[in-house]
Amino acid sequence: MLKALSYIGNKFNDLNIVWGAGGSVLLSHFGLLNNLNDISIFVNVNDIRKIDEMFKDMSNEIANKESKLYSPKYFHKSIIEGSEVNIIAGLKINHSNGTFKYIFHSDSISELTDINKIDIPLMSLEDWYVLYQLNPNTKEKAALIEKYLLTNDIKNPNLLERSLRGDLPLELINKIERMLV
Repeated sequence: MLKALSYIGNKFNDLNIVWGAGGSVLLSHFGLLNNLNDISIFVNVNDIRKIDEMFKDMSNEIANKESKLYSPKYFHKSIIEGSEVNIIAGLKINHSNGTFKYIFHSDSISELTDINKIDIPLMSLEDWYVLYQLNPNTKEKAALIEKYLLTNDIKNPNLLERSLRGDLPLELINKIERMLV
């Protein structure tokens, strides 16, 4: 899995794509998860054309993965080095009270890690806390992140504050506000 991540990372870095790894890669980095399920990568919507160009010569599945829960502007799923890689841009998450539009850009990156001598930008736990809270199937992961943030300090409160400006359910707004106190 890490070989696939460093392969993609090398390509994206060479193309100056604004990107970040999240999901199980992020949780694993912070010791919150032992097994990597897949690789979730967010990219800036302005880089979609570069990504399509990069993948055009590879035999990969391209899909706009809309569902009742997710409405991304761009979704590309492929198998690289035997690992499932999901590339997402312009994510909207539908919930009972509306639709939350996730804003990804360079300030969504909390740190860089080195994998196989390639710089891998990691997204913030704060952003993934919100994303996981909005998915009924990932509440356990959200709870792991919440415990970690409350134990180790919230490093990016500005990202939680930015999320509060989006369309969130009242219960999640209250949780975030309590965390920020």
